[in-house]
Amino acid sequence: MRSLGRLVLIAAAVGAQKMPSRSNTRLVVIAGAGKCGTNALSHHLSEVAGFRMTRAVAAAQKKLNGFPGEVNYPCHLIGAARKTMSGLVGKEAQLPLYGRVLQRSKKSNELALDKSPNYLGEPACAGHLRNAYPEARVFATICPVASRLWSRMNHVNRERKADSADGDLSKTSDWPQHVVAVAREQLQKLEANDWNATTCRSGHATHVCKVLQTSRWHSQVSAFLEAFGAAQFDLWLMEELLTTPSAEIQAHLRYVLGFPFKNSTDTKSKKHVVVHSNANYRNYKLEAGNKHFRALKQLLDARYADDTRQLADLFPQKKIGTLWAPDRKEVTRPGQRRTWQLHEY
Repeated sequence: MRSLGRLVLIAAAVGAQKMPSRSNTRLVVIAGAGKCGTNALSHHLSEVAGFRMTRAVAAAQKKLNGFPGEVNYPCHLIGAARKTMSGLVGKEAQLPLYGRVLQRSKKSNELALDKSPNYLGEPACAGHLRNAYPEARVFATICPVASRLWSRMNHVNRERKADSADGDLSKTSDWPQHVVAVAREQLQKLEANDWNATTCRSGHATHVCKVLQTSRWHSQVSAFLEAFGAAQFDLWLMEELLTTPSAEIQAHLRYVLGFPFKNSTDTKSKKHVVVHSNANYRNYKLEAGNKHFRALKQLLDARYADDTRQLADLFPQKKIGTLWAPDRKEVTRPGQRRTWQLHEY
């Protein structure tokens, strides 16, 4: 009888550790944008809520993406029932259930994190997320297009030892001297095809094309703001994540996630936290003082000027017109890692 009692207790404990159902899940989403501070935002959310990457979640994400760390689930299948998933064919039939790829919180059984930098670039994802998880809390972080593209180019070429054999100038060891010409060519291609995402599926510099196509912040952010409302959607500028003390960022996140108030002066977090996956690679190219970056910024600031103005009108409290001003002086702050270049303000 004692053995039976112990088995019952063990079974109960195992059952208590099962993944919460969708109806009990409070979903937290980092919707993007890639290369604009999603790692830093994820760090702060994990500090607050204790999101953890377990072996099971890492394995499920690897099956989904080829590597753990990001979800980027097919938006139209978010929240799909097991029965629906079992009826799929092709690659979709091999997908793990959505709930299996979410990081769970150590501090709340209900909280789950979906870090998917691609969602923001697909405005239709806003509606799919809203339909599946009406109470989801969505975060997004954005940055100037030139900085985002520069970071992407750094990522693609960070370990490059030889130029691309097919003549792709976006994949060379000396890519900065080609970046303006490549960007101009991809802009022309997008404009000729009405900025359709399918334009970026073939040819040279597809990664450049995708960055440019998915950096029209006003229309993309508006879709999520309309779907979730200001009460459930948080927009961050990369500059805010880099310059706001960590304690203040985490105090805000504690509030919006419903954790007990904690005075920002009581935290042991470092004053500033910068997370960047490419900064320590030998081939990393800095923005500050680089004439090719200045030329790229001039090109893209002009091309995206209307979008930036509309975004600034939508979020007047963000002072986007000041932080992203074309003539903003570039500076490198003391103690800064080899990472994003900050602006003086």
